Amino acid sequence: MKPLKWWRENWHNKAIRRKFIETHIKVRDALNENELVDFKFNDIQEDLWNNLTGKDVILKMRRGGLSTFFQAIILADTIVKSGIKARAVPHDPDTEMEFRETIKTMFESLKPGMKPPTKYYNERRILFKHKSEYLTQTPQPKREGKGRGLAIQRLHLTEVAFWIGDQRKTLTTLLTAAEGGQIAVESTANGLDEFQKLYQQGKDLKAGWRSHFYQWWWRRSCRIEGATIEPLGFGEVFYLVKFGEKFTDLSGQRLENAKLTRREMAVAHRVYRHLLRRGYIEKNGSFRDDWFRPEVAAYIAWRRSKVEDLGERDFLVEYPENDKECFAHTGRPVIAPEHLKVSCSFSDPIPGHEYLVAVDTSGGTASGNPAAIQVIDVCCGQQVFEEKLKLKPDLLGDRVAEVCDLYFRARIVVERNNTGIATINRLRELGYEDVLYRHFTAAQRRALAKGEKSLDEVTEEAEFGFPTDSQNKPLAGMAIEKGVRTGELALASQEFCTQGLRVVWKDNGTFSGQSSTDEDDLFIALAIGWFVLTSNYGVFTGYLGVMPQGGKTR
Repeated sequence: MKPLKWWRENWHNKAIRRKFIETHIKVRDALNENELVDFKFNDIQEDLWNNLTGKDVILKMRRGGLSTFFQAIILADTIVKSGIKARAVPHDPDTEMEFRETIKTMFESLKPGMKPPTKYYNERRILFKHKSEYLTQTPQPKREGKGRGLAIQRLHLTEVAFWIGDQRKTLTTLLTAAEGGQIAVESTANGLDEFQKLYQQGKDLKAGWRSHFYQWWWRRSCRIEGATIEPLGFGEVFYLVKFGEKFTDLSGQRLENAKLTRREMAVAHRVYRHLLRRGYIEKNGSFRDDWFRPEVAAYIAWRRSKVEDLGERDFLVEYPENDKECFAHTGRPVIAPEHLKVSCSFSDPIPGHEYLVAVDTSGGTASGNPAAIQVIDVCCGQQVFEEKLKLKPDLLGDRVAEVCDLYFRARIVVERNNTGIATINRLRELGYEDVLYRHFTAAQRRALAKGEKSLDEVTEEAEFGFPTDSQNKPLAGMAIEKGVRTGELALASQEFCTQGLRVVWKDNGTFSGQSSTDEDDLFIALAIGWFVLTSNYGVFTGYLGVMPQGGKTR
């Protein structure tokens, strides 16, 4: 019960700061009828407290207590120290209301001697007379630059992966404002977005960031007591027996369902080692004979119950077991990350083979996105050439002509948009009309199918280039996904695979880079080329039935 002055004088001591938080900060206990209790660190909070650097990124699971943890330690700083400008940035208005309610509870439950006078106090802002301030505010779309001139000493960003508006711009503004202060960024995974980039920086120890990750078994509440793991034979097969069951009563399908999967076995081993490190159990022999104990079984029983509720894919997002799957399983990627692998090599032109050149154009400006050229071997469905470049649309046409000639005057597919038209016109000037793709509309296809018009007539009417509109672009996305997934299209480019990780389906049904700064040029070029090759190539070349054999390596 030391006075506030004493705490202030000793605030440099980390143990003293923790003592203040756990003695004077109170929270509502959701597991105990919302009772007001002292805020005591759980295992995750304690470990994080011991390892905070002041520039931290935390990949979190559901209900790990991280948001409450940062609210408590930041509020404590603003209570005890003067001149601290703190800001919490939750991801949506509902979460912001919860934040404000939590902070209000923490502040108003302080004992009188621990509650410094305020100059201004409302639901979103506490301004103390000693000039410290705690403010909560969600990101504001179209106002991402607001706050650029602020000087923030404590910044707490939560669920960044779910922020609305321009994530990158908002992050840049806030991180710049908090330069030199203490920053905590915590979120669940939502694809390969700005948060994932920041988390990866912390893993690589770049730019001063430090990343932290806690698997679900750090939460002591993730248990169902009374379960056991029973070995059979020589310990090669193990069964999970739930509370109220007997192993001897299990038979048939019930016995088969009780068998531990390889994934559950691996998790059980990790849980066992975690409990040993945390001191919750003591080793009673060799690992082989000791890991399948009731303390471990309680966690596996809880895991199995949750997987049954959520499905394994969603479970691994909400309760991650490693820091890769949770990102890979979210964000609606066009091609699942497990399929984005190099399976062939770039190759020089082979006599007797037929090739298709696909082009995604650009304005060619230094600050804009690049253009991309992809070449596919029609005979075997392989990516054999790739180029990314920044050229003016007409100069891009010159380069495409060179690639076309290199690959035995290959067929050319150019995306028809504003800049694409200039590239197409240049190719026509150079005499490449005979190999340029013309896109048949649905009406033109019907006329051709019914015999109302000849192929030459429809070809003469059709416009040059591939229109990436709301109808055709999704079809191209679905086509390249199937091609890569099934192995019909073999990839030679690691850069394409890396770019593909960040190309996702959007709410409007089309696809693009996940954020405004993610390039998708290589992806679009190959998607256009593959779609034309697998759906329109027979008409394109003037005869039907030409299809790639698909993904065979030479």
